Amino acid sequence: MAVLEISNLVVEWDARTGERVPVRTAEVVARLRTAGIDEPPGS
Repeated sequence: MAVLEISNLVVEWDARTGERVPVRTAEVVARLRTAGIDEPPGS
């Protein structure tokens, strides 16, 4: 199975400055789980 690198796919931008903001993998996974999207089996 291919490995999904979240940091390369999910970006966040500061609304005031337009600069890219670091995204933490754990925060993205938590948001996905809250939305009902879970990690694939075996991960």
